[in-house]
Amino acid sequence: MATIRLETDDDAARDDIVAWRGGVRLAQRLTRVAAPGHGAARAIRADGAYVVTGGLGGIGLVVARWLLDGGAGRVVLSGRTQPDGDRAAALAALQAAGDVAYVAGDIAEAGVADRLVAAAEQTGLALRGVVHSAAVLDDELITALTPDAVARVWAPKVAGTLRLDAATAGRDLDWWIGFSSVAALLGSPGQGAYACANAWLDAHAAARRAAGAPVVAIDWGQWSDVGLARALTMDALDPISPAEGREALDAVAAGTVVGGVPARIGVARLRLDRAAAAFPELLRLGYFAPLAAELAGDDGDDWPGPEALVAAGGDRAGELALERLQRRISAVMGYGGTAAVDPDRPLTELGMDSLMAVRIRNAARGDFGVEPAVALLLQGATLRDLAADVVRQLGIPAADDGAGQDGGDVDGESGPAAAQAGSLRERSRQRAAARQRAATRRKTGQHT
Repeated sequence: MATIRLETDDDAARDDIVAWRGGVRLAQRLTRVAAPGHGAARAIRADGAYVVTGGLGGIGLVVARWLLDGGAGRVVLSGRTQPDGDRAAALAALQAAGDVAYVAGDIAEAGVADRLVAAAEQTGLALRGVVHSAAVLDDELITALTPDAVARVWAPKVAGTLRLDAATAGRDLDWWIGFSSVAALLGSPGQGAYACANAWLDAHAAARRAAGAPVVAIDWGQWSDVGLARALTMDALDPISPAEGREALDAVAAGTVVGGVPARIGVARLRLDRAAAAFPELLRLGYFAPLAAELAGDDGDDWPGPEALVAAGGDRAGELALERLQRRISAVMGYGGTAAVDPDRPLTELGMDSLMAVRIRNAARGDFGVEPAVALLLQGATLRDLAADVVRQLGIPAADDGAGQDGGDVDGESGPAAAQAGSLRERSRQRAAARQRAATRRKTGQHT
């Protein structure tokens, strides 16, 4: 869950999401929360009607079944087109299990949301809940995004939300749940438009909650078997099963009925160890500081920092760089061990794509303070090529160059290699100090 709080500790300088409100500095950080408690509260009423957008998508069908199994009096699903094939069969199965109607139309278009609400109330039951799960995914690097691509992704999340808000105005809802994405919570390479659209939905939920509406946004992680992300490989996340998704949805909806659930809550199976291996830069961002503190001192990572390469020099520096890069690249590419990354085989032949190349570059920057060019990665560079490039950028002379020749003594007081070593040692000291502060907070319970 993302929380906003006044920031006063020594890590404030690392904060990357900051706002000033009435002269008060606020920082947003990612924190764990316990599952919402709801006691005997029920999320679903037998005398209530419910609307589900994106209702014949994989997750929409799970939600519809959750409502019917919970005893919903009436469920109205929406989708862009009339169902056929497997979707028609799925709709028929739901209609055999309860009072289920379907309304075709793009939720972002005028009139569709009004027809949904009218269909929900057609039998005389009051509308009690809305699940807005409609979404469009269109992966593109940020530099390749076009206005049309952004508009396609934004339409269901933004325009659809506003249409539903207007159509449900004045209804006594128990809950209004927007399905957001972990892309807005953690970030996701290649999904800039999607992450931004979901971040808008998160902010909208917060604004509506502040105005007194029972609105919540759930930032879902990857689901198994269903959903837009089911076919994706996500290093930092393990998938949520449909049963686990239903359980979380029930807790959030019921918790919203009685109050106490935040306006934005993430539901994801985050693997901090893999996230840190694949995205080492996140551990230096204030937003992730509470989670980074969980790993500090416990991650089993004995990487001494780039200064060890400078101290080793020559061929040994290359070996250390190769070993570290092999570990990082294996994590980025989703391999279970380092043996799959042949040092002498082009990374493109091992399955590396442009998004992976960007992440490998960022990982190298986090580990070494220098970075290989993405173009080098995409033009057939091997792991050994990358290690040699890192060593070169650090100004470390080859073993037969001799220390101090044309570049100063690495262990002396002058020369580019010595200057680089001093900078690296300073960064190492800063990292060690940050890890110590995090460990102290963890032990004393000062982090949130």
